[in-house]
Amino acid sequence: MFTFQEVAIKKMLIFISLLFVSSTAYAEMNKTSYTLSDAIEFAVKNNPRIIQLSKDVEIGTYGISETKANKMPRLDFNSGATRYCYASPITPHLRLAS
Repeated sequence: MFTFQEVAIKKMLIFISLLFVSSTAYAEMNKTSYTLSDAIEFAVKNNPRIIQLSKDVEIGTYGISETKANKMPRLDFNSGATRYCYASPITPHLRLAS
């Protein structure tokens, strides 16, 4: 049976080895280097505020198109048809005063 200290040392060694392996794998994955202009371009492209403002500009252009369309003449066509089917003919009910 292992003592508490032996178990703790084994867990610590496993943790340190996993940390080392994961850090070297992460470093290998991100070997590319960026220039200042690349970093600025990436920041501008992925900035949530700039993305939101570009969507606001796009929405504004739709509003301009809608306003221009409201100046044009408009022609509407409407039609309808109704068919009533009753089980018995409709007749007025007259009550005679007695």
